Amino acid sequence: MAERDRVLSDQVICSRAQCSALAVCLIHWRNPQIHPEGRHKTWAACTDHCGFLTDYLVNRGFPVQVVELSQPGGPA
Repeated sequence: MAERDRVLSDQVICSRAQCSALAVCLIHWRNPQIHPEGRHKTWAACTDHCGFLTDYLVNRGFPVQVVELSQPGGPA
């Protein structure tokens, strides 16, 4: 498991380089030139990086779906 993909105490950490904040969303995306339909990659993102990472992918024409993570003890 890569350092950026780690999960600590049921908490997902942001995938952005050098960021150790808790993720608030998952960004599912794929590069249609190399990934077949139905296959996707997932990045986790904190509040500060969710928009940045989504914009990065959208500007490259990649299909993107953002899913909000439910917080422990909060509504699912």
